Amino acid sequence: MDKQQIKELEEKIVVVLKNIYDPEIPV
Repeated sequence: MDKQQIKELEEKIVVVLKNIYDPEIPV
């Protein structure tokens, strides 16, 4: 995997975690 793919994956993970922990807060 290249750095661009890793960066995109990390951003998706952050969004998912925010949705789990702060479901009231839109991203």
